[in-house]
Amino acid sequence: MQIQKQTVQMHPGHAILNIDVLSFSRLYHRVMEELGGDVLTPLDDTGKNLILRKLAGSMKEELPVLGKLLNRYGYVSEIKGIISELQQYGVAPDDMETLILGSANRRGLQARLEDVEKLYRAYVDYQKESYRTSESMYPILTQRLRESKLFKDTILFLDGFTGFTPVQMPLVQELMVLSKEMYVAMTIDEEPQKVIQEQQLFYITAECIRDLEKMAEQARFELSHQFPGLHP
Repeated sequence: MQIQKQTVQMHPGHAILNIDVLSFSRLYHRVMEELGGDVLTPLDDTGKNLILRKLAGSMKEELPVLGKLLNRYGYVSEIKGIISELQQYGVAPDDMETLILGSANRRGLQARLEDVEKLYRAYVDYQKESYRTSESMYPILTQRLRESKLFKDTILFLDGFTGFTPVQMPLVQELMVLSKEMYVAMTIDEEPQKVIQEQQLFYITAECIRDLEKMAEQARFELSHQFPGLHP
């Protein structure tokens, strides 16, 4: 709403009729309102915590490490944060096996990862038929964008991001293909090509910019195949 207010103040007519200021979640709702088919119940952080507490309670005997800590204040919320992070970075329950095998020389960590994998798998199975989380929203939106007519002749501005998670990147690439123009604003050193080491302040942003450049090349390639006469 702050960006909307600033946009209205900057506009010569102090009004915006053909400009929408949307988060990714609001974009999801806008597309689903147009296309329909969204029958799953949105699940917020409180709902996630309740589901995880219910599952963890019923699986207590299967969780030798986490089961002993579930009554500790805030612990379920910490587990929720771990699972949300895994989903944001595209790590499915089946992918956890690689992490578990990789921690074989650290038995304490391996035991915790094994418990997280069990709880993560149960959580995904429990909510997939009835609930929609913010993390599961991105692949659904990416798959359905091309059915929408909202992006014809649109100019998109992405602002306020340090970078994009792996589940967000396919969505950004799809938006590149569908929109007329896309602008991405990021804060970084004047010479991003010199930001090459992880300890540097803008490393994550520099990596994101490089990924966006590759995606832009791929988007041009895709456009040229969709529209052979077009030279983007």
